[in-house]
Amino acid sequence: MTDNHRHFVWYELMTTDVAGARAFYTEVIGWRAQDASTSHLPYTLLTSGDVEIGGLMGLPEEATKKGAMPRWMGYVGVNDVAVVADQIRRLGGRVYVPPTKTNIGRISVVADLEMATLGLIDEVQPQQDEFRGLDQPARVGWCELLAAKPDKAFAFYNTLFGWQREEAEAGAMDSYQLLLAGNQTIGGIFAKREREPVSFWLYYFNVDDIDAATKRLKDAGGRIFAQLWHVGRISHSYYHGKQPVAPSPIPPTGRAYTPEGFKDYEVPHELTVDEIREVVGEFRRGAQVAHEAGFDGVEIHGANGYLVDQFLQTGSNQR
Repeated sequence: MTDNHRHFVWYELMTTDVAGARAFYTEVIGWRAQDASTSHLPYTLLTSGDVEIGGLMGLPEEATKKGAMPRWMGYVGVNDVAVVADQIRRLGGRVYVPPTKTNIGRISVVADLEMATLGLIDEVQPQQDEFRGLDQPARVGWCELLAAKPDKAFAFYNTLFGWQREEAEAGAMDSYQLLLAGNQTIGGIFAKREREPVSFWLYYFNVDDIDAATKRLKDAGGRIFAQLWHVGRISHSYYHGKQPVAPSPIPPTGRAYTPEGFKDYEVPHELTVDEIREVVGEFRRGAQVAHEAGFDGVEIHGANGYLVDQFLQTGSNQR
């Protein structure tokens, strides 16, 4: 196997309901499932066409007693699992499962500096000479790390896998670090919310039609939440002809992206108490519209330097 530029090459769901998960993902994503169990390990293989994507396996009872929850885990392809696992230890990470031969290859389960879990794999079966299909339906199209300290997390993965930063074009997401593996953008890193106890990797599945997939998901018993946000000062008057708003008239560092190129952030308008009430009303109306559109719930985005977060930070709020 080649080094695959140290891409994610395999995805695995550990669940307390293998049969339910199999039915759900085959219906919603369109994967095919087939039994690939060994005498020691029940295992379900997930495929997209003729391409093997990952698998399903039961979450051990011992793990659930220790508080483990059902979760997806991505495996990064490397040339030698043992070498990389040793490197993770030296960098301050953890090795939960030492290099072990399995039905999918030699694997190790590890964690980064903030306890975000991922897998390593070599001798992967079947052999994967190149990483393809990021943009194809029924593939994993994006891998995202939510970290308490994104810069520190990036330095860890840069040292470990050689991943690089790619300059983002969206000024409103200037805290989002795009990740390059070789010459391919594979995902990103950004700050997790404080209520999330640990850092974690999140995986996005490609579908051919988001509306049709949404219907399949709800029919299969899944739920969909809308995320509402207000970017506050992380914006530019180019887009709406008005001065950006914030708790205090303090511009952020950096530059905002516009179709005319990058522009310096502007000094934002300090919201009055009445204007804050209007913003709260906008969130309320957004939640009502989301409910009417069929969403099962609403999440308020309160991180990443957006408006809610701006009120919580002394660097942007001096009221």
